[in-house]
Amino acid sequence: MAKNSSVAPPSPSPVVMGAANSMNLGPLRDIILITKTQALVRTRIAGWAYEFDNGFVYHPDDSQPQASRWDPVSTVNWDASQHYVNGAYQGTNYWLTLVSADGRSLKFSGSGKDPAARGGRNADPRSAGYLLYRFLVRVRDTVSSAQLPGAVAALGRGEPLTFGDLQISTAGIQAPKGFVPWTSIKAVNIDQGRVSVRQEGKFFSLSSQGAEKIPNCPLFLTLAQMLTRKAAASGS
Repeated sequence: MAKNSSVAPPSPSPVVMGAANSMNLGPLRDIILITKTQALVRTRIAGWAYEFDNGFVYHPDDSQPQASRWDPVSTVNWDASQHYVNGAYQGTNYWLTLVSADGRSLKFSGSGKDPAARGGRNADPRSAGYLLYRFLVRVRDTVSSAQLPGAVAALGRGEPLTFGDLQISTAGIQAPKGFVPWTSIKAVNIDQGRVSVRQEGKFFSLSSQGAEKIPNCPLFLTLAQMLTRKAAASGS
């Protein structure tokens, strides 16, 4: 189990395990401290997240546990930004929002220093802020992986998929600035917080929205990169 350097994680209570078992979440993997900043500098324990194979249970300090599986999540929004002052790394602020098919939403946010960031090599990899960051990255990636087969199947049936102001199909990307076929695309990435496409001799922003506002942006990037590689392989 992951442990914070100053606060030992509690064993799952019967009510937490009951919530996990009711959703068939499987074996327990990790326990993550959730903190909340008060008066800008002071932090307090806001609850704990219990990570299982098939989902997680969030137990706030002021309410009952909330169990969530990975597969029914319909939308994930994610943002993480590194902050520097005079070239010195100050930390990474991040947030993640999950929306289930039944309309329930859950948001986590925090900040911490990432040892992998430029200038972050002395950061504590066991700090609560960093452990929460890594947990949310796992949530983001696991949810996106769970969404991928259904998205690929929909594209195979000829159905376009919409991601904010972007729409993709097996032919290409329909964006506010026009349609871009996969055969002309070299790469699709996030550049300065926006989805960008690189064509031969060109690199421009596709979306008028920030990447954090595009629903399921990680899934969009996976599909776009997959279809870009497929088009390149077909043309080679």
